[in-house]
Amino acid sequence: MTAVVVQAHPFDESYSAGLAEVATQALRSAGVDPLIVRLGQGGVLDRATVERAHHLVVVYPTWWGTVPAMLLGPLTDLLAPWVDGGEPGSTSPLRAVQRLTVITTHGGSRIINLLQGEAGRHFWKRTVVGLCAADADLEVLALYGIVDAGEARLARFVDRVRAVLSATA
Repeated sequence: MTAVVVQAHPFDESYSAGLAEVATQALRSAGVDPLIVRLGQGGVLDRATVERAHHLVVVYPTWWGTVPAMLLGPLTDLLAPWVDGGEPGSTSPLRAVQRLTVITTHGGSRIINLLQGEAGRHFWKRTVVGLCAADADLEVLALYGIVDAGEARLARFVDRVRAVLSATA
């Protein structure tokens, strides 16, 4: 299996960057050597990178209720012909992706995210997974209320990410 981990955060010291590292280590422990793309730190998300992926892992903080621009922009550039341009899904650069794992954090609570319309979750569910393999699995791991989360809750979420991605093989 080929995996690509896409991390979208401008700072190496962020919790999001730490989650991307945990995801990468968990995949390696499952026998998968992922390619890592760090958006906001010089990484580039392009067709050649994603069309080899069987497992796409995307790690980002939810900002303003949705996917941050540093991730949404490259995804829009990459997928626009299939979303808005009428290209057949069978030619999508994500057509080999059998598993899409989204790892995100929210400053507000789950209720706030629901009231905001869950834009990020719907983006992945309604738009992106439809461009993946026909039987692709989508899993969204979300930590809500990170602003008020204590050390124990942050550690439990890291453990959850590790457990989900260690079971990759």
